[in-house]
Amino acid sequence: MKKTFKVGDKEYAVLEPNSIVRRESQTIHSKIFGKCLKDVDILTRAQLEDSIKNRNIWDKEKIEKKEAMEKELWAKVRQLNSGGIRLSEAKKLALDISDLRLSLRELVIEYNQYDMYTVEARADEAANDYLVANCLVDNETGAKIYKDVDDYVENKDDEVAIRAAMKMMEIEYGSIDEIYGAMPENAFLIEYGFMDKQLRLINKDGKFVDRDGRLINEDGRYIDGEGNFVDIDGKPIENIEKKPFLDDEDQPINNKIEEAGNN
Repeated sequence: MKKTFKVGDKEYAVLEPNSIVRRESQTIHSKIFGKCLKDVDILTRAQLEDSIKNRNIWDKEKIEKKEAMEKELWAKVRQLNSGGIRLSEAKKLALDISDLRLSLRELVIEYNQYDMYTVEARADEAANDYLVANCLVDNETGAKIYKDVDDYVENKDDEVAIRAAMKMMEIEYGSIDEIYGAMPENAFLIEYGFMDKQLRLINKDGKFVDRDGRLINEDGRYIDGEGNFVDIDGKPIENIEKKPFLDDEDQPINNKIEEAGNN
């Protein structure tokens, strides 16, 4: 397996790590983990969680909210997986789970801003750096792009390096669509025809709809059955004559903007 991408006129490929590369990345992970573990100034994730709570870096309300949302999420997922309810109720439950997961994700992103400094995160990063540096090649010649890991790390903010890291994530964990499509709520919606494989809500005719079943186009604008634009209530959108805005003396400002742009 390989994942290809282009930057400019050049095509690159990220190869699936072979057993030798993967074993070496695991060795690097162990070395960095052990080294960081000896440094008392670098916390483990468990220590970080305790520190966040004890030092009120994250207030008690947010901690309790995150824990409550996690419990609610998995309770709803279990209910969906158990079945035994009307399909219409299951659809609503799946959409509620999706909303809850999004809200929780926003909270977790805020929480995880501290994770990058942990022992585990540094070991994970080092191992991943090794994978990308050794698996990124010129798709035409097969030549490695970076001479070693240090070379990759030095260029880590370049577009090629960023795109390569993203492709390695896809190899290791699947694409975004695959990851989200495998989530219980989306897997249910796809299985029962409420969502397509690109994770867009559809009706029984396969047309795009919003969460309340109103027709929309690919850009998310409301339309009627013939594809004409309508408002959120399904009423036709009238053509409205566009008038210029006025200045404080109630004079049209169009000409003044044009004059300013020509200076």
